[in-house]
Amino acid sequence: MFPDHRFCIAPMMQCTDTHNRRLHRRLTKNALLYTEMIAVNALVHGKQINKLKFSNEEHPIAVQLGGSDPDLLAAAAILCDRFNYDEINLN
Repeated sequence: MFPDHRFCIAPMMQCTDTHNRRLHRRLTKNALLYTEMIAVNALVHGKQINKLKFSNEEHPIAVQLGGSDPDLLAAAAILCDRFNYDEINLN
């Protein structure tokens, strides 16, 4: 099942961490939550892997990846897939 995109909590860099998303989830069960945009270079090279962590109560949740190299985007998407996100958003 795909998340309902009629109501989304926008990704904001250095703001939409797990604490912020849990607050939003308590306000509504219907919104699709996003992580902050994560740079694929930093993610693939292990410097931001901690930003992929989330709690099960945050579902539905999408990870947002930023980058321009198709190979790095693919590698980052593979990493994100291991965390069981409902959606992987590429920018």
